[in-house]
Amino acid sequence: MPIVLARLDQRLIHGQVLASPALARDGINGVILADDNISPELRRIYDSGMEAADVGFAKGRHYVKPSLLPALLREKDTPDSRFLVLFRDPKSVLVAVTAGLGLESLNLGNYATLSPDPVVLCSCLKLGPSELEDLNLLSRLVPLLYFGSLEYSSETSRAYKPPGTANTEKTEKPKKSKRYAGAENNG
Repeated sequence: MPIVLARLDQRLIHGQVLASPALARDGINGVILADDNISPELRRIYDSGMEAADVGFAKGRHYVKPSLLPALLREKDTPDSRFLVLFRDPKSVLVAVTAGLGLESLNLGNYATLSPDPVVLCSCLKLGPSELEDLNLLSRLVPLLYFGSLEYSSETSRAYKPPGTANTEKTEKPKKSKRYAGAENNG
């Protein structure tokens, strides 16, 4: 599968992501923004930001509805494809995963709910009840959900475990395997 890194961040593209050493280290050569609401104006803003940051994505910049992401990835799956996929909210990730997207891991970057009573998971992740429910469901479908920098490190990243489950501070990133949506989270 051509996904190398996947991130939940309501800002989608911004300088911290574009400047991440993980992009060069992991040979990221394309970016996909999976969201239902990216207007032509937002596309122009994101495109100009990536051009200004001089991020060369040889495999292109793609904008897709989350439900269509698995089909796009099948179309773009070549031996040298290495994509960063960005999701605006937990629902977008859940839609993509239930549509057949197999994710090894998901970086929980930045999300602030509009809900009046948010659950604060960390300083940059504040979820409303439905978003927390989506994230808890994702924790059963994606082997590793983690807080921290874009690149996973067992020293600096912390795995997310839903309330009522064992929460370990350090969790090893899963080895590459053929896991697909619906697979049980054994981690």
